[in-house]
Amino acid sequence: EVRTRYLQQFQDVADRFPGTAQGAIAQLEVGNLEAALGDSAAALAAWEKVAEHAPGPELRGLALTRVGWAYEHEGRWPEAAAKYQAAGDLEGFPLRRFALADAARCYLQTGDSESARRVALQLQASPAAGVLPGHIRSQIAELQSRDEGNL
Repeated sequence: EVRTRYLQQFQDVADRFPGTAQGAIAQLEVGNLEAALGDSAAALAAWEKVAEHAPGPELRGLALTRVGWAYEHEGRWPEAAAKYQAAGDLEGFPLRRFALADAARCYLQTGDSESARRVALQLQASPAAGVLPGHIRSQIAELQSRDEGNL
């Protein structure tokens, strides 16, 4: 009941302030609440709307990662990889390295090891690569070793 009530309130804010940070944040929350209520299609639609109309890279990147997460949980690995990659390619998105790591993981799930290696190399070249969690650094190292073995 509480989720449903707040979902409507967030939707009202999103509708009143389209194209603004406030509207985008409200729309992200609409998606979060829809997901919590078990309506994955409505959640995906809300997040896609933010990804398409977000006023800046921070909110657009966040929305793209949510869309990627939704695709991933539906087993739609190529679409998930593409959304994570798009988020990771956004200059100004502070979580871009994590999005790229998710893209590499999803590319591996699709069997596209070449794209996974490409993204891993992109991540490794990042000056802030050391801030990635250890398990992601391990995956990158594994992908790099596969790449070196194929030379």
